[in-house]
Amino acid sequence: MVQQLRTARSTDTLTATLTDWRRRLTAQGLAMITASARLSDYLTAREPTP
Repeated sequence: MVQQLRTARSTDTLTATLTDWRRRLTAQGLAMITASARLSDYLTAREPTP
């Protein structure tokens, strides 16, 4: 990412790089939240009933 920012030759290139980075970061964050929710559901379902 840093290398891409350093080699950006125009503001359009820089904008595209940052937009792509934000898209990938958002997708990764959402995947982590989804995985966390699924893990919670799984662990909760495995709890023994009193």
